[in-house]
Amino acid sequence: MRFIGVCAALIVVGCAGAPPTVSKQPAPAESEATIATSAPLEAPPEVAAKPTSAPATTRDLPTQCVGDSPCLPPAQFAESLCKGSYPSVALAMFEKSTPWQRKWVNVRSLEAVNAFGGSASGGPLNFGEEVVLLRRQQAGGGGMQMSGGEDVEVLRWNGTCVTVRESELVEYVPGLPKHAPIVWAYLDEPTQTALLTKKSVASARDQQRKECRGSSKRDLSPSCEKAAGALDGAIVVAVRKGMQLPVPEKRPAWEGPEGDPALTVANQP
Repeated sequence: MRFIGVCAALIVVGCAGAPPTVSKQPAPAESEATIATSAPLEAPPEVAAKPTSAPATTRDLPTQCVGDSPCLPPAQFAESLCKGSYPSVALAMFEKSTPWQRKWVNVRSLEAVNAFGGSASGGPLNFGEEVVLLRRQQAGGGGMQMSGGEDVEVLRWNGTCVTVRESELVEYVPGLPKHAPIVWAYLDEPTQTALLTKKSVASARDQQRKECRGSSKRDLSPSCEKAAGALDGAIVVAVRKGMQLPVPEKRPAWEGPEGDPALTVANQP
């Protein structure tokens, strides 16, 4: 009996000294909120930008009026034209068949000022000089504003623009009609070739070439100056009488909507 009691005590001691068994519990499942937070955010779908229709750039010459009265070419064309010098375009604009508003200088002399920074060669405008009305300036618009009345841009026969007050111009010929001097060498070759088909122009050109041989462009002899004046006079008469000229090679680039009825279908690059 004593032996049995000792064994029982040892069993109790052994059971008491054994480490307790820890049961492993599965980790709690992550909540939906945690999953949602840790998941990468989806980028919002891209919204396609609406295509903007950029205005088309053209070198075509306008042939129809913008507005009813006076007959003006598109303002974008006028501005681009006035930023450069286009002698052959001027002849095309002065053709008898064109609808543009002609005006004449009604003061003794006007300083040639180009508000758009283009060429202003040809000297001052004199009484009776014929010009084409290009553009009426608007408040806040481009160009330099002149005081003392409404400003307009006009085109001279030599291809340059001048900004003047409209009150200094009239719609009738106040005297002997005049024009800005035209420099033959500045005209496009196709324009020169067409002009030479007129006997009066060809004869004047031969005389000008003869008299101006050896003269510099800045220091013309009296005979050369006279012959040059006779040549550009013959050109002006031929154009005023209805001569048709080819489309100039050098033309200003300007922004105009495609299919604009103010553009001629005959214009080609």
